Amino acid sequence: MLAIRKFLVRLSGRLVARKKISTSPALLAGLWNFFSAMDMLELYDIEELHSIKKELNDFMQMEF
Repeated sequence: MLAIRKFLVRLSGRLVARKKISTSPALLAGLWNFFSAMDMLELYDIEELHSIKKELNDFMQMEF
């Protein structure tokens, strides 16, 4: 359970106080990001995702 909480907080991009492992908003944000990522992986194969990443890099004129 602890590993899942840490994973979701990291995925959320939220900062959590050192004395806390997680907060409800961070867990929910991480869960939302996880489900969004899983949805994208079901819709696109890895080659398409790499192609989209390249197009975004070119469009934004920066490297991700």
